[in-house]
Amino acid sequence: MTQKHSILIVSGIQVHPTQSGGHLRTVNLAKELSEYADTVSIYSFTGRRADYIEKTPSGWQNITPKIKEFVDRSRLHGFLQWICYKLHLPPFWLTWYSAKSCPKTLQSLYAQADIVISDFPFLFRFLDKKSDTKLRILNTHNIEADLYKNKILRSCVDKIEREAVEAADVTFFCSESEKQHFETENTSGSYVIPNGIDEASYARLPAGELAALREQMGISQSKRVFVFTAARHIPNLEAFEKLKAWADENHELLKKLNALILVAGSVSDPMSAGDYFRADGRVESIFPYFQIADFALNPVQSGSGTNVKMLEFIAAKLPILSTVFGTRGTELVAGDSYVSFDFDTLGEKMADAIDIVNPERMTDLAYEQNQHLVSMRPALQDFAKAHL
Repeated sequence: MTQKHSILIVSGIQVHPTQSGGHLRTVNLAKELSEYADTVSIYSFTGRRADYIEKTPSGWQNITPKIKEFVDRSRLHGFLQWICYKLHLPPFWLTWYSAKSCPKTLQSLYAQADIVISDFPFLFRFLDKKSDTKLRILNTHNIEADLYKNKILRSCVDKIEREAVEAADVTFFCSESEKQHFETENTSGSYVIPNGIDEASYARLPAGELAALREQMGISQSKRVFVFTAARHIPNLEAFEKLKAWADENHELLKKLNALILVAGSVSDPMSAGDYFRADGRVESIFPYFQIADFALNPVQSGSGTNVKMLEFIAAKLPILSTVFGTRGTELVAGDSYVSFDFDTLGEKMADAIDIVNPERMTDLAYEQNQHLVSMRPALQDFAKAHL
């Protein structure tokens, strides 16, 4: 490949700094694609709550020397996103709005780009603009329709997803099962791009630094910490409520095990229950939580796509306790590279995990089995050979 490209990613939400698995997928995709580009621009239709409160204007932010993000903090966009969020609706407003209007900054970026990526299907109208000079890509994060129980919502989202796949020249699916779900559509230009992560960010700290970090976070050096990281999405919310209820019912067991269930991310407001359960809410950085944890916990029982949190747990070399459903999209093996639990057996499995003689064997095996999922690079190299 001799040509360098100008790449535009159109997103419904601000992705940097990353605060969820979806943010991580988008930013890491941009980083990997920057190897083939002069510039990668991300246009995000909405910003973060704190910036709206502080009346921060729309503007650019640099992610890397090659990657920059324009965050559109239009009050109208923010209000429409907030309404959908509060009513637990898909962001239909993005599909409707992008069919009617295109902000000037986005118009300019679109004109300059020779590769346009719709992040999530709801912005597929930007792929529907037929062009002989632009490569139009859909980047998926999961089967969106599976996130909704209401039949009407599911049907509407499924229709948008299938139109998005049809509109794209190339689709980046996040798992093989997702690709198979849309196999009746135009998937001749389809690639499975796993939810890859930047492994270096998860390297373990030296013992001295780790002890200091625990002290800074107010966690006893002797406490066994089980960490659950999650953003505010319906499957995570449901899992959090079940986990909190279980912890309240089994607080004596947790005290006996000297265990703390520690939750980080926007799935919950900050809260604590004694010294056995704590949620820190939205945090500036999630990485310290992987460092101070002894075990990873994934109680999710619904949703779709591969959990980015599972790849983070694997990269952080944490022994993983997960529901069987939570391992979807990975190649983890119960009893071998992770501990399987449901809420009837969680206490027993936590005790078993604490008594594991050789946890390094489990974490090393989890990494070996899933190394090909931890990085996006091999799959994107195949895409580049064919299209760039």
